[in-house]
Amino acid sequence: MTAAFPALLPGAEPYFQRGSERAGVLLLHGFSAAPAEVRWLGEHLAEEGFTVYAPRLPGHGADYRDISRMRWRDWVLAAMDGYHLLAQQCEKVVIAGHSMGGLITLLIAAEAKQAAVQTVGVCVMAAPVFFSRRTALFTRFAKPALRYSDQTDRSAFAEKLKEEQARRGEPAVGRVRYNRWSTGGVHQVIELAKAADAHLHQIQLPLLLIYAENDQTAPPANGEHIAQVATFSTELRILDKGGHILTQDRGKTQVFEWVSRFAHTVTGL
Repeated sequence: MTAAFPALLPGAEPYFQRGSERAGVLLLHGFSAAPAEVRWLGEHLAEEGFTVYAPRLPGHGADYRDISRMRWRDWVLAAMDGYHLLAQQCEKVVIAGHSMGGLITLLIAAEAKQAAVQTVGVCVMAAPVFFSRRTALFTRFAKPALRYSDQTDRSAFAEKLKEEQARRGEPAVGRVRYNRWSTGGVHQVIELAKAADAHLHQIQLPLLLIYAENDQTAPPANGEHIAQVATFSTELRILDKGGHILTQDRGKTQVFEWVSRFAHTVTGL
């Protein structure tokens, strides 16, 4: 008998840890990934006393074909659901996101006065605001001919991640992500980036931006652009080690410290 729905990938489960009722942190993962991508950061924040929730965004963590049915608004609305659940638990909320999750946090921050009145700070990690015109056109018009592409991570980072997982006593599954990417899904990320960029000027919340010098997906120029437009109490941090996956790569300890310090400052926890 076949299952009625696909099982989640190991590590794709949402993460929740109850802490203080005074302050919570919503953590959003990136495109094709899962909550595992931000779980270590979540565990660190939980140890610091925060209530933490990292939801699984729609289309992620199960079957790679699911993303082809998603639109960027689906991801934003799911993140807002997560925010409101966390806001019922905590007096103040910090929203933090990695990569695509970072783009979502920017949109939520822009609408904070109307939709997220308890939000007191926003942390954006390695969010790619810029995409080349060539990439945008390719993903838009190649969808019928090339619906999916092989994006298997064959880098040294993938193996190092397994070693770190084993060191922590976790299953050494590596990156919890899809190896095949939906071309249409990537196009939705580009549309999401456009929407986030168009609303940057509306952000009126403390903003922490974290990027890595060696990130080929979202170079620091993305953070510099955000800082120039969203000038309200903006702090830009540039990491000198690791690549795009800030929350799991070599510089993760420094990233955790920056995020924790920021969250403590804006919430007063």
